[in-house]
Amino acid sequence: SGAKLYDDIYVTGNIGDSGIGYKILLKKLNLNSCLNKFYINQHKIPNPPVEFGKKLLLFANSATDISDGLLADLNNIILSSSCGAIIYSENIPFTKQTKKLLISKKINLSYLLTCGEDYQLIFTANKNNSKKIISIAKKKSIKITKIGNIIKKKKLIILDKDNKKLFFKNLGFKHF
Repeated sequence: SGAKLYDDIYVTGNIGDSGIGYKILLKKLNLNSCLNKFYINQHKIPNPPVEFGKKLLLFANSATDISDGLLADLNNIILSSSCGAIIYSENIPFTKQTKKLLISKKINLSYLLTCGEDYQLIFTANKNNSKKIISIAKKKSIKITKIGNIIKKKKLIILDKDNKKLFFKNLGFKHF
């Protein structure tokens, strides 16, 4: 709940692979056997960046895991912090395989941003701490990506590559 105005927003790892694995397990998507195995493993054997998260305590103003979907979990941060966020969809990290699935329209962006169970971190931090955070991530061999910023307007805004707003029917898993 500590996100501050103008904080950078980061995610660790890649987004959506677990959700694709889940879709394969439900038999709602079938790829080649190698890709099926890759995505199912991403779903069944998550690799959360626990040690990186412990070091992040020194620099992050807010953080949570991405278990309910990137958009839902970011929305929880901004609601708890009484602020808003702007996200650039082009900056969201996906594996090469997932990018190919997006391009071929076998999976859509909305699903990837709302499916959840990635067990990566989404966090906000003052931009002055950027170099320190990148250094820690490098030492821990953790991929981090800046995907947006905290803004004053109490709203979650997602922009495409042409800076046009994207709209989503739901933000992710709802517990209640």
